[in-house]
Amino acid sequence: MILCSFRNLSLSFGTKSLFSSAELSVQQGDKIGLLGLNGKGKSSLFKILEGQLSCDTTVPPFIFDKHHSFDLFHVPQEIPESIPRDTSIKDCFWHFYPKLHTHFEKLNQINQKLESGESQGDQSSLLEEQSKTLEHID
Repeated sequence: MILCSFRNLSLSFGTKSLFSSAELSVQQGDKIGLLGLNGKGKSSLFKILEGQLSCDTTVPPFIFDKHHSFDLFHVPQEIPESIPRDTSIKDCFWHFYPKLHTHFEKLNQINQKLESGESQGDQSSLLEEQSKTLEHID
């Protein structure tokens, strides 16, 4: 299954061209690393995919297709000043992905109830809720 793809991506700043009709397709299960020297367009690519930066208008036009389950997680090069320097990596991750943190907290609460045997009669509904929460996380 294709999670996302783009084609006809062009981006220039003045006379400096970062992309010219670039294409990419990401399939489920792909593992991708993005490497490059400073100023070669890595951050600009993510900003375009996040909708924070517009690419050049071209013919044919830039097309970005993504599956409904596709979600882009991008940690910027510079950590915002609103995050204290002694913040753990885990808590830093939650800062950038608060919706996922909510699901993990809910899952932890469900798991604690199941482990403690606190709600014997309600166990089947807890297991169903656990399953739904895990689907949201996936």
